[in-house]
Amino acid sequence: MSERSVANSPSCSPTVATSPAAARPVAARTRLLLEGPVLSTLLRLSAPNVLNLLAIAGMITFDGLFLAQRCRADSACRWMLRR
Repeated sequence: MSERSVANSPSCSPTVATSPAAARPVAARTRLLLEGPVLSTLLRLSAPNVLNLLAIAGMITFDGLFLAQRCRADSACRWMLRR
């Protein structure tokens, strides 16, 4: 094949296909994520994860305090508190 036939072939033509999805307008929430301020977007998206982290840390703290309270009265579980 010559260079002319390759350049003129329909499979290599630089046509852009427009799809119905590309013609739809972008939702306001999506636009806010893409064009809004970065710091407030990151804080808003990370808030559920931070709350989950705090809940787990609170549960672990309560569990440790509960075991310490129980082990003070009962010498059978002192092996858990040994270093």
